[in-house]
Amino acid sequence: MRIVDKQLRTVATRIEGTPQKKVDDANVLEILAAVGDKSGRDSIKTLVELQQPGMTRQQQFDVAKAGLSKSEKADIETLLDTPGFTFAPKAKNFLEALVGRAALQQGGGGLPPPATGITADTAGIRGRLEAGVTVEAINLSSAPDLRLHLEDTKEIGKADGQGQFALDANKITGTDAMTRLSAGDVIRIRGRRPDGTTTDWIDLKVQGRDTTNAQFNPLRVTITDDKNGKVGLTHNSTRPITEPGAQLRFINLRTGDMVNVTADKDGSIPKNLQIAGKAGDAIAIAVSDGVNNTDLKTISSTMTVIGGASDVDIGDDPTLHKDELKADGSAMYPLKRYTGPLFIDGVKSSDVRQGALGDCYFPSACGAVAHQMPKAIENAITETTNAAGEREFNVRFYSRSGRMEMITVDADLYTRSWGGPIYGTTTGSNDPAKMELWFPILEKAYAKWKGSYDKIGNGGSAADVMTALTGKSTTSMSTAYDSSDDIFNAIKAAGDKKQPMAAGTFDDEKKYANTGVYGDHSYSVLGAEETGGKKYVLLRNPWGESEAGSDGKNDGYFKLEMSKFMKLYDDVSVLRA
Repeated sequence: MRIVDKQLRTVATRIEGTPQKKVDDANVLEILAAVGDKSGRDSIKTLVELQQPGMTRQQQFDVAKAGLSKSEKADIETLLDTPGFTFAPKAKNFLEALVGRAALQQGGGGLPPPATGITADTAGIRGRLEAGVTVEAINLSSAPDLRLHLEDTKEIGKADGQGQFALDANKITGTDAMTRLSAGDVIRIRGRRPDGTTTDWIDLKVQGRDTTNAQFNPLRVTITDDKNGKVGLTHNSTRPITEPGAQLRFINLRTGDMVNVTADKDGSIPKNLQIAGKAGDAIAIAVSDGVNNTDLKTISSTMTVIGGASDVDIGDDPTLHKDELKADGSAMYPLKRYTGPLFIDGVKSSDVRQGALGDCYFPSACGAVAHQMPKAIENAITETTNAAGEREFNVRFYSRSGRMEMITVDADLYTRSWGGPIYGTTTGSNDPAKMELWFPILEKAYAKWKGSYDKIGNGGSAADVMTALTGKSTTSMSTAYDSSDDIFNAIKAAGDKKQPMAAGTFDDEKKYANTGVYGDHSYSVLGAEETGGKKYVLLRNPWGESEAGSDGKNDGYFKLEMSKFMKLYDDVSVLRA
């Protein structure tokens, strides 16, 4: 079936992929929108017009007829004449009348909107919610590869007084929650009312030819030896592993045993999932979205079962966070020796990447010091060799009283099944022989100094960390008491003087809906600037990704207008000169 018009082809291809290949009234409304577009008005705007309350059949027909081109007329004739398609009577009459094969049947009102009220294709998203709501959405197909929770939506538009909205794809993509609008993607959408309450979630698929398979994020799966010949497969995060409805196959490459599961509506796997195996086995994972890789022969990831004897000495390494300990108190993750360089091209804020530990205050402070005073970190870590010929690192910290304290650690780091440290890492390679070590070493030493990873992994103070790294005290400003100008000027002056800074957000998740900024989180402050008459604060998310902006880099760096900074941030800590 050869259909030239792109919008018509998208609708026809979707119908062709259904079991009955039936063209119903809702389909015809989309077809009418596709052929009714003309100069200055695209198909999305046409669809909104066609769905206006009170539109008659004749009025809908007139809108479509006015925009119908010769090639579109030929496309509709092709659709009508292609064997295998069936048509609802009302739908067939509309199309035949449009190409001059029949008279338009009157009466009965106009064609209804699509059954769900909302449709999406690669051109955009359109439909009906409640009147006046803000439309927000998240792409659940791209979310597994991003550091997003299911509620980390993006505002993509507004509904009008009748609840209608029509959004161009080019205007709704570009940031974390909606990085793309590709055929086959699962989009979760809802409306947010002026009072902050929301409508129910609606999940829909982007229509069109699906060529992109479901993602799988191995970081969010822990594979452990459950003894008695069983291996446990656990979702270790509140973030999605894959897209809803994806088919997953876990295969023990040693034994050939496998288990198949379907991801739930939140992209998770069943609890207490097991497969035959033991410590050291390699488990391969294949994924299919139901269209691509349907035979599950293409492997997405291979992970090693945690457990068994370790080839490193535990010694006096800091204990894991309680969330990474088994019921008997033993470690869920093994230690692995890393042999990469301590520094690569010196110390930079971009080196810092927070791991699976609730210590954002620590990497944000390290990133701030790395940006303004890199030598303070380079001078704080000394590499040595112990009596056994093993590599060690002496890390200098300062207590609040100014006393210097030295902490000695090695480069043995708790490591995930897929490879790479469970906690702090770098934005470069996670290969144990190549990974830059200064930040993981610094975090490990801080955990040892304070008592354990659990001691530092439940929140803390970025100001205390900046003091611990430099020996200098800090001062703070509050957005509740200090003016916007005073805070901007102080940040600008501190940045010019190379004074490290960090800022914290409020512990109120509702405040951060669709902002790209996260509540109860700490950020490195890199400075301030005035551009085009507007004032901005320069920031970095210590995750090394997920930012309030759309520069396309997703590296954690962004700038925020001062008015937004004052609304979203609670305080700023500045190291004294």
